[in-house]
Amino acid sequence: MAKISAELREKNKKKYDQVILEMFLAEGWDSITLNTVSAKLDIRKSTVQGYYPAKSNFAEALSGKVFPRAMKELDFQSPEQFIESWKNSLIESKMFKMVIHMLVSNATRSDTSAMTLVGLGRLKQLLTNKFGEKNADNIMYHVLGLSVIKLAGDTVNLSEIDD
Repeated sequence: MAKISAELREKNKKKYDQVILEMFLAEGWDSITLNTVSAKLDIRKSTVQGYYPAKSNFAEALSGKVFPRAMKELDFQSPEQFIESWKNSLIESKMFKMVIHMLVSNATRSDTSAMTLVGLGRLKQLLTNKFGEKNADNIMYHVLGLSVIKLAGDTVNLSEIDD
């Protein structure tokens, strides 16, 4: 395999990260695989793997780009409004649902990535700053539980769940 300069590698990485972000926003986390990324970029899988050795490394391409978008969907005026806005966003916002799906998918892996832990930590810190630590813990349990139920296949009508 030919060696490339650090400059070219960085340029390629930025290009690949942008394609991964676009794929995520269009089709969600499950669409991001070595096969689909290499096909979209029209490069070999081994080349993609040189930049992203594992599925969790694809999340690096999304770092700082999707969490802020998801948080804009939420109402931080009160714990109740936050929970209600989370529930509504899971139902109504494809992008929000995709971000939460990625978070839950990666958080439940045996090899949870550092980026997933950072995302959960950022959410906890936002909630603690707004509502205090005890409320933050309760809110996180509530919304992440709702998320798992919703992502499990829409078998439960969230609008019928009593807060």
